[in-house]
Amino acid sequence: IGPENPGQTPAPTATPIPKQVRIPCEKDGSKIFILPCDVAIVRADGHYTQVYTDKDRLFCALPITEAAKRLIEAGHVHVHRSYVVNPDKVSSFDRKKDNGVCSFQPDHCPKVPVSRSKLKKVQELFGV
Repeated sequence: IGPENPGQTPAPTATPIPKQVRIPCEKDGSKIFILPCDVAIVRADGHYTQVYTDKDRLFCALPITEAAKRLIEAGHVHVHRSYVVNPDKVSSFDRKKDNGVCSFQPDHCPKVPVSRSKLKKVQELFGV
């Protein structure tokens, strides 16, 4: 038994294109999408989050748990229940007894606390 359409090659099956992880934010009334590599800090703000990039602080309607889920896959670290940071954007880490603080180069980025429960993981990450 031959093919149903002799002489024709079957159409190639389309492989699905993986969706790139992006963080939806709002800027000047418009929805914009931030790539994980551009995110320095995500800070919980009630049921929503604030996203800090090198240039802006943006509103994001995602809760910290959803933002963290997306960013941790991209190499970000949950350093406190209210904060997720991009290790590539951290300019310094200071240990303060049983917790710590991550600092960032852009002036508008706040210092981020590192909780006691996350301290060992962060120290290992930065080799201190």
